Amino acid sequence: MPDWMTDLVQKSGMGPSAQDKAEGDARWAGDFADKLTVAIALREWEQAVSLVEEGKILFSTLSSIDNLWCS
Repeated sequence: MPDWMTDLVQKSGMGPSAQDKAEGDARWAGDFADKLTVAIALREWEQAVSLVEEGKILFSTLSSIDNLWCS
């Protein structure tokens, strides 16, 4: 995890298990962004739209990412 993200986790008061979840959520978000970027670059519009719809649902459940950005 990057230093800046570790600092945010520590400032938010998350414990080790919450930190692990935050790391997993951040990894998922990075992978998601990569997949979406590739789909757009390859002009696979149906795949890109599908990813965006999936992302809307999943990002709403990733409270650890929300907590990091709101702290």
